Amino acid sequence: SIELSPGAKSAVTGADGRYAVQVPAGSYSVTFGKDPADGFEPLTIPTVNVAIDLTTTLDVSVVQTNPLVVSAGPQQFQVGFGRVVTLSGSVTGAPAGATPTYRWEQTSGLPVTLTGATTASPTFTTHKAMDVFTAGAIDLPLPLRHEVMGLATQDVRAFSYTFRLTVEAAGFTRTATVTIETVPWSTGNHVVPLNMRAMLGAPQQAAYNWTIAGKPSGSNAALDYPNDRLVTFIPDVAGTYTITESGGAATVTKTIVAAEYRGVEQNCKGCHEDIYTEWKRSKHSSLFTRGVSGTASDHYGESCVSCHSLGYYKGAANSGFDDVQKADSWVFPSTANQSPEAWASMPLSLQNLANIQCENCHGPGSLHMSNKERIAKPFSAAACNQCHLAMSHHDRGMLWRKSAHANDELAIDEGTSAHCGRCHGTQGFVAWVKQMRTRGDSGNIKKPDGSAADTAYLESIGMKASTVTAPSCQACHEPHTTELRIEENTIGALPAGFEARDVGKGALCMTCHNTRNGLRDDAHPPTSYSAPHRPSQADMLMGKNAFFLSGYNISKHAAIKDTCVTCHVALKPNPANVGVASIAHTNHTFKATLDICASCHSDMVTGAATKAAVEQGLADVHALAATKLAAKLDALVAAAAGGTAFKVRAWHRDTDQYSSSSSGTSNVNV
Repeated sequence: SIELSPGAKSAVTGADGRYAVQVPAGSYSVTFGKDPADGFEPLTIPTVNVAIDLTTTLDVSVVQTNPLVVSAGPQQFQVGFGRVVTLSGSVTGAPAGATPTYRWEQTSGLPVTLTGATTASPTFTTHKAMDVFTAGAIDLPLPLRHEVMGLATQDVRAFSYTFRLTVEAAGFTRTATVTIETVPWSTGNHVVPLNMRAMLGAPQQAAYNWTIAGKPSGSNAALDYPNDRLVTFIPDVAGTYTITESGGAATVTKTIVAAEYRGVEQNCKGCHEDIYTEWKRSKHSSLFTRGVSGTASDHYGESCVSCHSLGYYKGAANSGFDDVQKADSWVFPSTANQSPEAWASMPLSLQNLANIQCENCHGPGSLHMSNKERIAKPFSAAACNQCHLAMSHHDRGMLWRKSAHANDELAIDEGTSAHCGRCHGTQGFVAWVKQMRTRGDSGNIKKPDGSAADTAYLESIGMKASTVTAPSCQACHEPHTTELRIEENTIGALPAGFEARDVGKGALCMTCHNTRNGLRDDAHPPTSYSAPHRPSQADMLMGKNAFFLSGYNISKHAAIKDTCVTCHVALKPNPANVGVASIAHTNHTFKATLDICASCHSDMVTGAATKAAVEQGLADVHALAATKLAAKLDALVAAAAGGTAFKVRAWHRDTDQYSSSSSGTSNVNV
């Protein structure tokens, strides 16, 4: 067929496939073979100029339509590790008498060997979970403790395998792809979805010995690779699973609860009305609703649903969104059909599982009603990273992993005491912020009644080596509203002994990033041997706690609305320095690059120049301090020469440690 735009007067066929078309002078678009029934691929010549009384000749060659329809088989879910997987390719529409040829190739995932790569159904064996880590195929810190591993969608892709099938027949070629998934996403909670493979990890040790010591009646669950550092199993019956690991110095027992989803409206709201009200203020509570209503974006698709609903995973049945969607025969609306009516017309049973809600983070709650302990209260970033860890768009978790905050080893070392745990662990920080707000007490963590916190109390709120987590999303953000836990002017004096007012969102940063031990300047000499805390950013910005300086020393940058947050979070850093393509306003590495100054100033104002000025200032202070210290030392030497004895504690600048535990046991004679 031939189609002209604008329309032709006539089309006359001639010999050898030639067509004569008489049209008025003008410019035309000519399309050959637009009708699929012709059996040819459409070919359009967009501009053909025709002059009066002249003939314009087109010499074209159209290609026969490719009749092949190729499938690489369905996506396979949570097939596990060290398992033989069979791919299932097929082709229809091959011309009569043609023999199709198959060619499979792997396009992503840790490389495997395909057996029968030129057949319709080749096989391969998935790697062990630990092999994927060892090969560096996944950017995820190995577990430091015995725990359920949190896996984000990005991590799941690293554990998966994608293959492309190319089929040729009678000169035609078609391709198709398929993904084989070994393990699903996970919040890292001890409450896990029924029928979804869970991964557990252990610290580095000489040997491992995992066993399932107890499981619900009728369960056939079994651990794969029980002598590896990483193991997985599928809880196939709702209930409690007791798993032990005895390869180390002591036997460790983990209790895992497998349950089904129930939904916020039908299960959570009745008992937790106050938290429900807070959650309704968050964007989480309406993201799916706004999506299918056509207001969230102009490209809302079904691929978004796995994060924007409850329990969406097609590889397991656990009363999640996909299970109810299938039962209700509900079809996700196309972009053109997304409207408020699309949401309103959804079955109520499906609306109950839509949006990001309680069980997305706390784990499925079908067993929570009968036992309040059968729910998780996550402080780990893994609960958020199941969705917020994607290189291409939701990148906050990926950026956070690159920050100094994401250091569980430091949390274990420092985050279990009432003093250091205020900032070095999420659980301690959350308790401390509540204490500051309710009692204005920025000292050590106390019990709710104001008494000193003992070890039993600290461990009861998660401040112990086996559970304390590095400063995570939940430390800075109230998880139900997703708002910052601290806003300007909502707390009193910082541990450094001064208030930071009118500093915007930077108030959250300053809560921890200060010298910690009260005012220290010429008017407030030290009252103890304890050295100032190294993170002194708030002191420097506000012009506080500096010896040998006088007058008003506040930084001009303190006038920026959100102070710290403006340069360290809101402004987009140089991706080359950050390591990933971060999105403006989400720089959760919290690292400001040296060229970020040009965002507000001219290109002539650089971080390097500012750094040089600061270093010169420090050199000046150092010289002044040396002069004053020399005078003090001369006085001490003279006193010692006169028979006066002094005892002091030595301090090592690299370790920030003293030679004795208190000033009462000073051990260095002068």
